Amino acid sequence: MITTLKAIDAIWKLLNDSALRTEVSGGVYKLKRPINSQREDVVVNSLPFDSLQLQKGIINVNIHVPNLVITANGIQDTTQPDFVRLSELASIAAPLLTDSWNDEWHFDVQQHTVIEEAELREHFVNFRLEFYAINL
Repeated sequence: MITTLKAIDAIWKLLNDSALRTEVSGGVYKLKRPINSQREDVVVNSLPFDSLQLQKGIINVNIHVPNLVITANGIQDTTQPDFVRLSELASIAAPLLTDSWNDEWHFDVQQHTVIEEAELREHFVNFRLEFYAINL
């Protein structure tokens, strides 16, 4: 049986050893990012996994990017997403997370979206991965 911790670690290793790690201004983290981070960070976490023979679970990969700081009508605005940067980082991550196989597991992107974190003045790209393992 694969645990959620082992699955998170596998995705973390993949991303931490990739071009995505060198491209973000922050780091790649398991479960949570550092408190008050103002950097571009990648966080790998999970929803529950089942324990069936064909084990299935969900892994989330969140790529955090601070919002733009613009001046509009003489007022500083930090509500606008950095769409260009979100797109660049998502383009690097997508091929890494798409249809990956090894002897122990398979994962693929189930869906992806952009989510706002208004209180943190940032947006993040969420890749939701379906993760499968054989439970013998």
